[in-house]
Amino acid sequence: SIQPIYDYVNGTFIECNTAYTSWGRHTTELHNYTLKRNGWYDNNRRTVIMDEDPSKDFNLSIPNFHNISNNIVGEHLKDFDSCLVVAHFKGHAMGGFGGALKQLSIGFASRAGKSNIHSGGYTSDYLDAWNHKAEQINFTTAMADAASSIVKYFRERGEIAFINVMSNISTHCDCGVGAPEPRIRDLGIMASLDPVAVDRASFDLIEKENTEGSNQWINNANNLLGQNTLKVAEELEIGTQDYNLIYVDEDEEEDKD
Repeated sequence: SIQPIYDYVNGTFIECNTAYTSWGRHTTELHNYTLKRNGWYDNNRRTVIMDEDPSKDFNLSIPNFHNISNNIVGEHLKDFDSCLVVAHFKGHAMGGFGGALKQLSIGFASRAGKSNIHSGGYTSDYLDAWNHKAEQINFTTAMADAASSIVKYFRERGEIAFINVMSNISTHCDCGVGAPEPRIRDLGIMASLDPVAVDRASFDLIEKENTEGSNQWINNANNLLGQNTLKVAEELEIGTQDYNLIYVDEDEEEDKD
């Protein structure tokens, strides 16, 4: 459960509307209904839909962009000066894999922003974006562009940190109907102040498993050019693919308390 993290940081859950119309989250009214139905407002949890009013979206410029020159975000982003990005690291049917960088890009973008990323800058209209899906190389590049704008936004105002939860790791996204069963053993929890490093390290841990399930995961991620997002994000100077992996034993940490 993510509740202990929420309690510890005294945080606010943030959401953004989707660019697809299934599952009832593409409008604020429907999104609120879905959140309430699934308990996200229980126990007075603070939950904010950042693009609650799409007419108040604003642009974050990306000066050294590779594909899209701006990222469109909801007005309530301005309400926060620090962020803890918690991602369920897994495969994904569009981006190849989902982790910190996907949360930073598709996750933080408003409905218009998601449309902008998916269309490679062609349109911000969610009703039209799927008619103009970007080439895969442009899409994964646009994801890195968008992610860079969020990282730089928070680093200029406060702090941002990243946690990847590596359990129930599916080959494709597990959020849809008929999601595949996990075929990779649980690998723990990764944490970093660097979104590129935490995703790179998470990716490498799966590759090192070298099982039928992990190899299928890697092949899917590579076929969808997932590593391009890592490459471009590093070029945009929001992190590095070089990292030191430090193992923390849970029992040792409990002894220190």
